[in-house]
Amino acid sequence: MILNKMIWSNLWMLLIGLPLLCFSQEISNSKLSTTGISFKKDTSFTIHSAYLKTLKTHPEAKIIKNPSPTNILVIKDQTYFLSKLNKLYYNAYLPPIETQDINNYTPAIIIIHGGGWRSGNKEQHESLAHLLAKEGFACFTIDYTLSTHALYPTAYFDVLNAIGHIKKNAQKYNIDPQKLTLLGYSAGGALASLVATKSNTVHGLINIDGVLAFIHPDSGEGDDTKSISAATHWFGINKNEGSEIWKDASALTHVHNFNSPTLFINSGVKRMQAGQMEFIENLISRQIYIVKKEFPNAPHTFALFNPWLSEIVETCVSFLNQIFPKNS
Repeated sequence: MILNKMIWSNLWMLLIGLPLLCFSQEISNSKLSTTGISFKKDTSFTIHSAYLKTLKTHPEAKIIKNPSPTNILVIKDQTYFLSKLNKLYYNAYLPPIETQDINNYTPAIIIIHGGGWRSGNKEQHESLAHLLAKEGFACFTIDYTLSTHALYPTAYFDVLNAIGHIKKNAQKYNIDPQKLTLLGYSAGGALASLVATKSNTVHGLINIDGVLAFIHPDSGEGDDTKSISAATHWFGINKNEGSEIWKDASALTHVHNFNSPTLFINSGVKRMQAGQMEFIENLISRQIYIVKKEFPNAPHTFALFNPWLSEIVETCVSFLNQIFPKNS
């Protein structure tokens, strides 16, 4: 059964346009497990399920009813990647004319959802996208291939494809391709940080509770004692046998190549900050602009609900206006 799934997984990766990558001569495809690949959608992580869980410890949490200002242009389900077996979509949220700088194109933000690289979808940050668009930023929420369908690094290349597509369509969306920020939450924050550091294709990074180092004393990723962890499913190998892959997928590994301004926004869940101190120290040593905002009493789901989301948006807007000043 594992062999059959491996064959189909390899075929899937080839058909969606990705080469089969060998991360190390010590790790062969035969060591990778595809038991997590079901080719079925995992709906375990939703706004509703996260809300019910959050209410148990934080009764002040409130679901945000879509603010949806009518003067924001919303374009849904646009294709950014197409192959024989895979089609990936994004939603665009374009700011009202009165918030745009008439002398320049609009800064853009690509938003990457969380869900343990296994669940979630682009709709989960619709409120965040609306609120940022209201402040004058073009936002694009994207879907990417989850671990139910393919192992790492498929999602990494998906994000690169999304960046390339949006830059290619910069004129269509009236955006400045030189003012592009990646924003990710949780698993999406880890993925955004990896793409930003490893590829250097964006000009700003906003990481909301995304792990920067999978193998780290502060990280809880890879604990398979009770069940297979989200990261183990994503990589297809546990951290003891596949440490090279786990390190390659950690943004901290590639921070020395990274030169873009960075904003960290964190809840009170300390394991989500694994590798962050070392990451920040590296940026400071090279005089790269870095901001950190922490909500010490907030749950990990804070980016999805008020009373936290409104302040998260304010923090993002302040950071973005600093790195992309008006009339520049």
